[in-house]
Amino acid sequence: MHMVGQVRRATLQAMAGALAPQMVMGGALAAAGLVLTAAPALARDAAATNSEDFGKAAAPLQKTLASIQPLIAKYQAASADAKPAALAAMKAALVSANATAQLTAAEAGVKNAMDRQIAGQWGMMIGQITEDMVLYQHGLQNVIDSGLGTPADRASNQLKLGFLSYQNKDYAAAIKALTPLVAANVSEDDAAVVVAVSYDLMGQPQQALAALKAAVAARQAAGGVAPQKWFLRANAIAVDAKLPDLGNEWAVMLAANNPTPENLMIAESLVRIYSNYDNPEVLDGVRLAWVSGAMAAKSDATVQEYKAFLSSADPRRYPGEVLQVVDAGIANGALQAGNTSVSEPRATASKLVAADRASMAAFYKDAKAPQASGKTVVAAADALLSYGDDAKAAELYQLALAKPGVDSDVTLTHLGMAQIGAGDYAGAQASLAKVQGKRKPLAALWSIYAKAKATGK
Repeated sequence: MHMVGQVRRATLQAMAGALAPQMVMGGALAAAGLVLTAAPALARDAAATNSEDFGKAAAPLQKTLASIQPLIAKYQAASADAKPAALAAMKAALVSANATAQLTAAEAGVKNAMDRQIAGQWGMMIGQITEDMVLYQHGLQNVIDSGLGTPADRASNQLKLGFLSYQNKDYAAAIKALTPLVAANVSEDDAAVVVAVSYDLMGQPQQALAALKAAVAARQAAGGVAPQKWFLRANAIAVDAKLPDLGNEWAVMLAANNPTPENLMIAESLVRIYSNYDNPEVLDGVRLAWVSGAMAAKSDATVQEYKAFLSSADPRRYPGEVLQVVDAGIANGALQAGNTSVSEPRATASKLVAADRASMAAFYKDAKAPQASGKTVVAAADALLSYGDDAKAAELYQLALAKPGVDSDVTLTHLGMAQIGAGDYAGAQASLAKVQGKRKPLAALWSIYAKAKATGK
């Protein structure tokens, strides 16, 4: 498999960003979204009443929570430096009273929604103070399961539950909590990422990619734009799981979502990995990065593109193109002129370019002759394409398609490239849409570029 571009899962993950907002628990109490206050009391009014069974079962825990109210007040009044010690005192008191077991006994008496909500709030408080995030998750689940609270509160709690479940490595719970929110186009972009990564960590990369595709569809259906990190994360998963067909689909989606030069370069480097391309396809991929302008500046990614170009472009066949690209790489620092991998092809191209360029007029004339073979016509078109004589190249590729023995997928790809160079963006998209086989995703990327050019991007 060609690894030109050195695209790795870790690199894509870094570009995609962090998995989810960190919900720091324990000492940073407010960061968890729950400001420590007095423990919730049982309700005793006509509108909302806890059950008698729950009241009896919860009596020991209520006594324990009442006993730490002074410690809570002390924590609230403490300076930042004194808060850790105040928290430690509360934790010691709860552990000494075996508050977790008392909570379990109280939950056994739950009979109605109010019971479950209060039990959940107690669980969140105890889990937070004792730094037991599994207990905190359990308490938050109870609060959600009670069905009480405003719709906004319930959605906020469910989002928090999903992230917390992920941090607790309870991936199934994270998926269950966050999937409905993603389907409803929740504004928190990391929710979709957590669902996908949770599936992936459970050994289900196909489901991970399906979840991200559903997230993209939900965002687009709502008139929004899916974030770049969703596509990068999907490709990281596809690369790691070795899913070439799905990977090609996501590489194309990455470019289509935002056809910037950088994204086109990322996408074509991914496609060559997924499709295990040989030199002719690698060259046509790098050519896309080149014409889009993505290789203008030096970066780790563009250095790899220049290396891919040198490994796939024959200086004897395309001396003008090799000289142009190599000189640009030397000028921007991506290539080192003294390296033999650079100096040798450059020297070869330099010796040949003048005579080769001078032969183009005769080559073009020979290719237009009625008796010219398909091989001759394609060779002339390829040479003209390499010199940027796109209109003549496109003309010859059209002729070649009617000749026997011509590889139609290669010829249509090059025809589309020539049409783009000549400014015929609609024609290019029509030609590229006909490409099949292993070149299909590459042609799709060139078509995306043509569409972007047509709209002035």
